Amino acid sequence: MATFSSSNLRVWGVLSGPSCQDSLPAGLFLGGAPANVACHLNELGRRATVVSRVGDDELGREVFRRLQKRGLDTAGIQVDNSGIPTGFVVVTMNGAMPSYDIVQPSAWDAMDATEDLVAAAAGAVVVYGSLAQRDPRSRAAITAAAAAASKRVFDVNLRKPFVDAALCVEHARGCWLLKLNDEAGIIQHEHSTDVESPPPPPHVCKSIHTHGKPCSSDLRRHEAGGG
Repeated sequence: MATFSSSNLRVWGVLSGPSCQDSLPAGLFLGGAPANVACHLNELGRRATVVSRVGDDELGREVFRRLQKRGLDTAGIQVDNSGIPTGFVVVTMNGAMPSYDIVQPSAWDAMDATEDLVAAAAGAVVVYGSLAQRDPRSRAAITAAAAAASKRVFDVNLRKPFVDAALCVEHARGCWLLKLNDEAGIIQHEHSTDVESPPPPPHVCKSIHTHGKPCSSDLRRHEAGGG
């Protein structure tokens, strides 16, 4: 599996997307939905490759250290040598509700559609989201990987101002599993006259929030045509 992650000290099995550092009141944490998927898959004994891009800086090296410490394959993580820093997200808590300041530009915005990246995705289950495609460069890389995948898992990750309804609908089409949360209703509500809703994928996961807090135990799966 390949996960495409925005690497903020954050990642995606191939998991593709942002790898970044999340700055919380309690300290710095490796973040990114695909990175979380990769870590959990690895703990379950499933091989996951993280695909992302970090800066040539200390935070980028820390991304490698933390992922490798967890036993994850980091061969798919690119290092940017043009001066773009590793992704960084400042998370501010207002009671139980978080808000996010996702620094731009971040190295994962410049993810390159290399032959190695496409090869990592070939025949694999590719996990990726909408946020990691806010830049045309990373969008091209993820689109190339998705085209090579055997199955696609798409995470509708809405973080204003990085909301692209047309992109979300495009990647929801034909995906094997679609992951949503309560905020995903924004697409239908705000853009219902702008884009055509895609047909339902075979599987849909919706994360449920209880009293403002996400509960992993409340993750529910729906199958198209089933219950």
